[in-house]
Amino acid sequence: MTKEIIAYPSKLFYDNKITTDESMETNLKKFIDSFTDEWKESDISEIIDPSNPSIWVQVDSNDSNNNARKNQEEAEQCNNIIDKLLESGIEPGQIGVISPFRLQVNTIKDEVFKSLGDDRPEILDNLQIDTIDRFQGSQKDVIIISLCTSDPENNFLVKDLRRFNVALTRPRFKRI
Repeated sequence: MTKEIIAYPSKLFYDNKITTDESMETNLKKFIDSFTDEWKESDISEIIDPSNPSIWVQVDSNDSNNNARKNQEEAEQCNNIIDKLLESGIEPGQIGVISPFRLQVNTIKDEVFKSLGDDRPEILDNLQIDTIDRFQGSQKDVIIISLCTSDPENNFLVKDLRRFNVALTRPRFKRI
């Protein structure tokens, strides 16, 4: 993990004892160099900018069908980010999408399938979209975290800091 990605979890959970390996700078440079210039032309270039290792994106929703465990607009935004990353040269196997909720995982999978399934079904075999719990022990170069809600009553981040730690520490180079 990059220094920026590990900094907060190291401070919050590990008394600042977690650090990055010396090879991280070389690996990070390779990751950044793997992007084509397509990302610069994207309407979400500030989100997928490979030199920005961690960015939080607020997704506003007015959909009355959304709830604490499902957010359609957020699923659509995840799909858009995946699409732009793929257009920018990132391989499907480098990307992971995680959510604390199985319902949101399925909503994101549905969005990605509708978008890419017919034209590029092989992407779906390599792209990992799963719950935070099932992603434990895995890492990807890019992790997109779909939280679904900012409601303090239904926010898993407040209720389970261990899961929050897992969510924050899955990406190697980029956390969205």
